[in-house]
Amino acid sequence: MAVLAGIDEAGVGPRLGPLVAASATFRGADGLLGGSLWELLAPALAPGGQGFVVADSKALYHGQRDRAGLRRLEHTALAFLGTGSAIPGSVAELLQHVSARMAGEEERCPWYELGAIALPRAADRAVIQRDSERLASRLCELGMDPPQIGCEVVDERAFNRLVTDSGGKGGALLRVDGCLLRRLPAESGQVYLDRLGGRRRYGPWLEDVFPEAFVWTRSEDATTSRYCVAREDGVSLEVVVAVGCEARQLPVALASMFAKYVRELHMEALNRFWAKRVPRLAPTAGYPADAARFVREISDAAHAEGLSERDLVRWR
Repeated sequence: MAVLAGIDEAGVGPRLGPLVAASATFRGADGLLGGSLWELLAPALAPGGQGFVVADSKALYHGQRDRAGLRRLEHTALAFLGTGSAIPGSVAELLQHVSARMAGEEERCPWYELGAIALPRAADRAVIQRDSERLASRLCELGMDPPQIGCEVVDERAFNRLVTDSGGKGGALLRVDGCLLRRLPAESGQVYLDRLGGRRRYGPWLEDVFPEAFVWTRSEDATTSRYCVAREDGVSLEVVVAVGCEARQLPVALASMFAKYVRELHMEALNRFWAKRVPRLAPTAGYPADAARFVREISDAAHAEGLSERDLVRWR
C-alpha cells in the first residue's frame, strides 16, 4: 500500500481571521495511485443537483456573498469526511475530526465561538449523505481507504507569534505545512504542495521537518522541486513542491477546499461575535483594505473587551 497526499492553505493574504492549512491523504495499492484520482473517482464525482466537484477553492468560491460557492465547498468537504465517519453536525465536531492544535499554542481568540454553529450551513444534508455513500462505495471498489483529512488553524495571535519566531510569513507557512507533513501516515508514497512564491529550494526545510531521515534533492527547476525523504525504517516519501498543484493533483485541490471551508466557518464566527457588539456592522472577509475599516468600526467595542489592535490584526 502507498499514500498520495496534498497540502494547501487558505487565508495567507488577509489581515483578519485565521490562516488555515489542510492535508488530504489517500491510501491504496502502489500502482493505483500513480494515475489521476479525478479519473478513478469520476463515477462518484459526477455532478448532481448540488454540484459535487473537487477543484481549487479559488475557482469555486468567490467571497462571502457567494452562497452557491459555499454550498459547493461544504458539500464536497462533508461528503469526503463522511466516507470515514458520520457527517459532523457542528463546527466543533468537524474540528475534532480534522484539527490539531499547534505546539505551544495558547488559548484561542475569544471571537471564535464555534460550538453553536451547526452544520451544514448551506448544503443539503440528505444530498451530502447520498453522495458520501456513493463516494465510499467507489473507494471500496478501488480498494482504497477513506481519505484522512488534517487541518491546522492558526488564529491571529498564534500567527503573529509564528511570524516572529520564523522570521517572516514564508517561514511561518512552512512551519504550519511541516506540522501537517509530520502527521502523514508513516508509509511510502507522494505528497504534493503548491510552491510558495518564487522559492525553489525546500531541502533544508524538509531536513528540519524530518530530522531523523535522509533528504536528497531530485530536481529544482522553474516550476517544480522534487525531493526524496528516506527514513531508517524503509519508508520513502517523495515530496513535490510545484506551481499550480491544485490543478494537477486531486488531493491538493481537496485540501484547498477544506482549508477554505474551515476558514470561512471561522470568519462567520468572527463576524457574528463583533456584530453582537457593534450595531449595523458590515461583515468582513479580512483582506487588508476592508480589515482597516472593520478594525476602525469595532475599536470601541474591542477596547471594552480589553483588546488592542495588536490582539486583532495579523501583522503581515
